[in-house]
Formats: sequence, structure tokens, C-alpha cells
Amino acid sequence: MNQETVADYHCTKLKPISQESCLIACPNDCVVSAWSDWTACSSQCFDGKQTPYKTRNRTVIAPPSPGGHQCPHPSEMTQTEFCNTHDCHKFSWLTLPWQPCNSTCGKGIQVREVWCMEDNEMKLPDGRCQLLPKPPEWRPCTKHCPEPCVYSEWTEWSSCQNSKTCTKTDETEILYTTRMREILSGENCAEHLFESSPCKEISGKCPEYNWALGSWSQCQMGPDRTCGSGLRARDIWCSADGSSTHVEIKYCIKTQAKVPPSIERCHVDCSKPCTVTDWSHWSPCNQPCSGVRSRTRQLIDQSSAHLACRDYALLEVAQCPCSSYYSKPVSKWSECLTNGTVGLCGIGTRYRSVGCFDENNEMVDPG
Repeated sequence: MNQETVADYHCTKLKPISQESCLIACPNDCVVSAWSDWTACSSQCFDGKQTPYKTRNRTVIAPPSPGGHQCPHPSEMTQTEFCNTHDCHKFSWLTLPWQPCNSTCGKGIQVREVWCMEDNEMKLPDGRCQLLPKPPEWRPCTKHCPEPCVYSEWTEWSSCQNSKTCTKTDETEILYTTRMREILSGENCAEHLFESSPCKEISGKCPEYNWALGSWSQCQMGPDRTCGSGLRARDIWCSADGSSTHVEIKYCIKTQAKVPPSIERCHVDCSKPCTVTDWSHWSPCNQPCSGVRSRTRQLIDQSSAHLACRDYALLEVAQCPCSSYYSKPVSKWSECLTNGTVGLCGIGTRYRSVGCFDENNEMVDPG
């Protein structure tokens, strides 16, 4: 082999790891304690002035030595949360969500319901909460007005002159001419951008175009040769509806059908009056190493009627080729990389190269 690399799937053995985690010891970092328990809430309810709160903190157990991570900022050593935010009064106002703006475009009003509640559980008449300032039940709002739509001019109507003249079936078909326009600016434009109008009625099924094949010629040899490898040829043309009439080749090309070969290899036996085609490609191997593959050829010209060619070998069977591949490391581990850089501390990664080899211990292309 020539030191080529192949795709990993060629290798049947377990691939060695090509990277692993690693750790470089760091200098002493700052050490802080766990969070303390929350303190008691500063008040049993909200008096309308200061919202009750509770706190917890942590302390520095050991300061950092040179090169270590610094301690958190003092503001990060204490946490505060609100608590007991319910009103201290027995009665309170409950505000429901704002309704959508009542305007379709421009200025409008939003409204909401505001209820008088007892202990935040029972709705009462508003008079029971008259000593408390009532939150607003409406507020002004503005709704975005979409930009008006501006369209381009309509294009010219498309022509019917160059359209098709037959159908895929025997049914009558109506052709349409069309025109279009574009949205130049605006939002939520709903007017149509495409118009069509009938312009022609057609009928009659279109011809079916196919490649027509002529007969193969005799197997032709080179100068001064009567046996061995040669070539044979045949005519190919485009036909309509299976007729023998030649039509322009462009019609068959439009069908995107594969073009049949017009020349192929052949072989004239030098010891028997037998002429055969070239061997076909080997059949696929479904089970490499343990399966078999085959290829065929055919008697041509007058050989199939000749008694001497009756037992001529037209099938060849062979064992599927078997190649084994394996992978192994081909380099030492790299330095430990933390954040892509050598020399920093903490958890990082190191790398090594892994190659794929054949049964002769030659490196092959993994692709």
C-alpha cells in the first residue's frame, strides 16, 4: 500500500481514543463558605412603603495565594429576596390583566377590571376599599399602523404563440396567458400579484419519444486480425411513438432517458468459431470475505447456433475480495490544553493522531 488513509468504516476493530480529559493542578484559589440559611422576613406584610425582605450570605474561608482565582465581589457575597408581599390591610385592590388596545391603528384605550378583595380571597363592593387608592382601570395605548401597500405596474401578458400544441392525454386542455406584479413596499399586503386568462384550447395527445436501436454489426477486428478483442456498433436514433421515422434528437434528450451505447467491446475466440460480448461488471458483494460475485457475457453474431459454442463459458463466479483494516495511534499525546492554550491551569484536553492500516500494516486513506 502507499500510506493512504481510508474512511473509519473500513476498520473492523475498535478505534483507539484520540482525546481525553486531563487536569493541571492550580495554585490556591479563594475559598468561600456555603450559603447560610435565609434570615426571617423583615416584616409580616407590606405596609405600602417598604417591601419586606430576607437575606442570606457567605464568607471567605481562605483568601487566594498568588496566581489563584480571586474572591467574589462583596456584592456577590449576599443575596436578598422579597417576602410577605401581601398588603397589611384587610382589604386590597386586585388588578386583572389589561385588555388589548381597542384601536386597529393609531391611538386607543386599554381597560382592565379592578376588584376590591378581602384577604385576597373574596370579592367585595368597591366601597369597602374606598380608603385605599384605586389603581387605574384604563390607560391610553397606541397601535402600530401598517405601511400602505405600493405595487409595481402589471407586466405584459405572456404569449400563447410559443406554448405547447398537444396534451399528455387525449383530453382537451386550455392554455392560459399570465401577467404579474410585485410588492414594492408596505405591510400585510393582501391583493393578488398574479392574473391569468384563457388564450388557447388544444387537443391531441403528444407523441412519446424514445431511443430506437438498430442491429449490432459484426465484431470488427483491427487490420490483419481475424480473432481477439474488437468492437461492434449499431445505429441509435430518436423516434416518435415507436415508429421507424427519425425525429430531431432534442426530443429524446428532453425526456432525460439514458442514451443507449452505440459501440461496445466484443471478442472473437481464436480456437473456436465463437464470438461473445465483453464481460459485464462484477455483481455487488453483499458479504465481503465470505460471499461470491459473478459476471456474464453473451454469444453474438451466429455463435449461438454453432454446436461448438454450446458449452462456451458465459458465467464467471469468484470469491468476494476481503480486505481487513484496523486503526492505531501514530503519535504521542499532546500537551494538556486548557481553553486551547498550553500552560494554563484547570481541566483541559490533550490529543493524538490515529491512522488506519491494512493487513500489510500499511497506512491507507480512511476515506
